[in-house]
Amino acid sequence: MHVLADGIETEVQGIFRECRLQPAADAALHGILAALLQAVAELRQPPVAASTWTHLNQALRSYQQQFDDPGFAQGQVQTDSAAPKPEQ
Repeated sequence: MHVLADGIETEVQGIFRECRLQPAADAALHGILAALLQAVAELRQPPVAASTWTHLNQALRSYQQQFDDPGFAQGQVQTDSAAPKPEQ
């Protein structure tokens, strides 16, 4: 699980460093990234609870619901192509 946790943490930290979104979108993304980092902490605490996978899935679903990112469905998320979904 540590390899998975390390990979997620590396990606999240890179997104934090390179994020250049408008303030509202930035705040939404940072909330999602914080949830991912919480799941990373949970992955590092054996035994990994089923709720950890739920937390990861919720964070990813939240990203998909809040951002239009054409690469996300194909597993090719690129933060520079992500745009917040228009408010309805």
